[in-house]
Amino acid sequence: MPDPDGAAILIESLSKITENESLKIDTHELREQGASLRSRMEKIIQSYAGQQQQEGQQEQGQTPKSMREGIMYG
Repeated sequence: MPDPDGAAILIESLSKITENESLKIDTHELREQGASLRSRMEKIIQSYAGQQQQEGQQEQGQTPKSMREGIMYG
């Protein structure tokens, strides 16, 4: 999975420890991409958690067929 924040940190760290002007790279766009990726991942996780919660609620409202028929295995 791409990690724009990690790339920005690496570039910024290299820029701090070297005096090479060619390593002075603007990381603003990488930081924006990292924030966007984090936001999308949070939405996906929230969506998945919501689906799991809905499925759990639906399962709680349903009685398994074996219990309805009086047969229970344990």
